[in-house]
Amino acid sequence: MKRNYLKMMLVAVIAAMGIVMTSCSSDDGNDGNGGNNGNNNQKAKYTIMFYGCGGGNLDIWFQEGVPEIVKSLNVPNNKVRFAVMFNSSKDASMYGKNVQTDFITDWATCYRFELTPQTDLTKEGFRAKYKYKDASDVPLYKTATIVEYINWVKENVPAENYILMPMNHGGGLDLSEELTRAIGYDTNHKASDGHFYGIGEKALVDALKQTNTHLKAIYWCGCMMGQLEVMTQLAPYCDYQFCSSHVSRAIENLFYDIINAINQEPDDFEKAALIDCQLHENDYIENFLNVPDENKPGQRHNENCDWGCWRSNKLADINAQVKKLATLLTDNYGDNTKMAQIDNATAKTYVFQYDCYFADVLDYAVNVAERLDDGQNATANQIVTDMEKALKAAKVYRIDGLNIVNIKGEPIGPKKGYFSLGISIYSSGDETWQAYGANYRATDFDKATGWSKFLDMNTVGVKEGDTNPANNSTWDLGYLED
Repeated sequence: MKRNYLKMMLVAVIAAMGIVMTSCSSDDGNDGNGGNNGNNNQKAKYTIMFYGCGGGNLDIWFQEGVPEIVKSLNVPNNKVRFAVMFNSSKDASMYGKNVQTDFITDWATCYRFELTPQTDLTKEGFRAKYKYKDASDVPLYKTATIVEYINWVKENVPAENYILMPMNHGGGLDLSEELTRAIGYDTNHKASDGHFYGIGEKALVDALKQTNTHLKAIYWCGCMMGQLEVMTQLAPYCDYQFCSSHVSRAIENLFYDIINAINQEPDDFEKAALIDCQLHENDYIENFLNVPDENKPGQRHNENCDWGCWRSNKLADINAQVKKLATLLTDNYGDNTKMAQIDNATAKTYVFQYDCYFADVLDYAVNVAERLDDGQNATANQIVTDMEKALKAAKVYRIDGLNIVNIKGEPIGPKKGYFSLGISIYSSGDETWQAYGANYRATDFDKATGWSKFLDMNTVGVKEGDTNPANNSTWDLGYLED
């Protein structure tokens, strides 16, 4: 992965005017000191459960974010507590020469503690007081580890509402590795094939089940977690999901803006979410402008980005339209003319990252509707109308940064002018699909939509050739390997 990226999102100060669309349109809790003030049984309004790792090159995100989180907690009548379980990177090998690597954390160490205004942030004090174990002894990706952490939080940092904040490189529904389908790829834990283990969405689901935990929200601090497959899997266990569908840059505002927002609106989470949007909207977008191009030293380029908050209980309505779209595609794929039209739509649909399989689901529906003949066009257009309606109903807010206006003279971005959510598009002959398609069929998303039935027929992959208008972040898979 590209240095300073999260492979989901992860995420500095002016909006790109004219090329950006946005849609941001009680006294219980802590004692006002931000922390529990020595009373572990004092229940907060919200506890954020921070859970992640340095991932090889993002310890600096943790280093820069922690002091800002402390400031956000240190306000009168604070309603938020902040629990941490963090594995620092194994070593400094993935950091460049110009990156500061003298962190408060030591390498290859797991830290677990409640972050408060009283937390010792000196290097010596932090390392001595908050070390939990060696990181090699803490497999973040295992269900048992997540269960133990959630139970520890509930006992030591209790709250009326819990927000899970998985942090570090994200991968959406990455089918290439059964145990690395999601987020938090940890350099302290490497598989036999050389890839680093990540926290799969199934492990999160199982842990929430075992601890009988229903979350107010999941705050996906990792790239490309805004995929329908992942969000659907977690939907029954949380009310809201914050996420990006693009590869995203690390920006520590994500850690503390939600704290500030909740403290402004502790009794109305959707109002707090809208404040969260307003607090980091411009910083988020500007972070993707004038990005150094690692493939062209000395040159810079722009990248598209998104960040949003979605209602989990409304995802089923989106999936209902995906099911209709899957039926439309499979019913028409046997006709050579219609098959060619569908293939052309697949090849022209916006892809969130040029070397990944995730396409914009609404843009795909639009492209299909534009290309099918008149006999099917009415059905396809109705799917577009109903899908757009369902997406708007599910969205609390959305930040859309259409920062790439064209590549080689062609517009880059979805036809609607804004991003929706991601959906996997594999060709039936793709090696990844052939090897791991069974994993996809086991997802709650596929059981609800039957999307794999189309993928089993599809002959065009979104990664093939240079046809799709794809975002190019110059990201690569190197961060998962030595």
